[in-house]
Amino acid sequence: MAQPDFIGIGMERAGSSWVFYMLASHPDVWVPPIKELHYFDSIDPQSDARSWRYSKHFKIRVLGKAAPFVKKPEDRPQFFKNTYLRYLQWDLRYFLGDTNHEWYRSLFAPQFTKGRICGEITAAYSTLSENTIADLCKNFPQTKFIMSVRDPIERTKSALFHHFRGIHGRKINDCKEEELLEWLDEPLVIARSDILRMIDLWQKHAGNRLHLIDFEDIARNPDTLIHDLYTLLDLESTFRPPPKLIGEKVFSFKTGNDDLPVSVNDKIINMHKDARKIIKERYPALVKHWQNV
Repeated sequence: MAQPDFIGIGMERAGSSWVFYMLASHPDVWVPPIKELHYFDSIDPQSDARSWRYSKHFKIRVLGKAAPFVKKPEDRPQFFKNTYLRYLQWDLRYFLGDTNHEWYRSLFAPQFTKGRICGEITAAYSTLSENTIADLCKNFPQTKFIMSVRDPIERTKSALFHHFRGIHGRKINDCKEEELLEWLDEPLVIARSDILRMIDLWQKHAGNRLHLIDFEDIARNPDTLIHDLYTLLDLESTFRPPPKLIGEKVFSFKTGNDDLPVSVNDKIINMHKDARKIIKERYPALVKHWQNV
């Protein structure tokens, strides 16, 4: 029975895109021609997420931002591991199939993977409900789960800048403090930085199949991190992706002179101070590069 060998589960704004490209670049790894499938969050009854198949993914395929219709194929060789016919077959299965576990498994069928290690990464899986996590781990018993973890203070700040500047094109200095503070109180914003809940629930159901990555190691120890990822999946660990790809800071937003108001910065710190202390006690290796822990 086909199933992914690995699933990257976030957390969001914590380097999951970098992890994706390090794995996808390996010649013995196959990934779908769409980076984030968003299957499990779309079927989670406690999630507001909907299927991205037609709202975003179809548009991505048509505009040529994913394989095999990439405008610059030399920039994304990881997506050229099938023939055009196979990718067309995958598209038909993806866009026309009924979404269920069997459909999801079929996206990693041998006709596509050709014996390669396969998987996908969707950062939104980090906030799945416990029932959905339990169901996923039960129905995919051989799958390994990769979670990249980031200091929740820095992750929340990154998410705030991404939301207001990256998505809406607004400078933080032009936003009202009340608006920023209200955004921080949104349930999904809180959930995406609730690192304790994420680790505890995924460890409870995935056990030793959960592999944690320190976001700071992407910049500090990328070679070691790449070696560990490849070793985890029984891949040839001496392979290295192109240096430019390794050193790329994926989806990074620099604050520059666009500083956070004191009230907003203080609120973010207070939101996570207790969790950071607990994480330091339980997972000291994860916090070795965090500031003021």
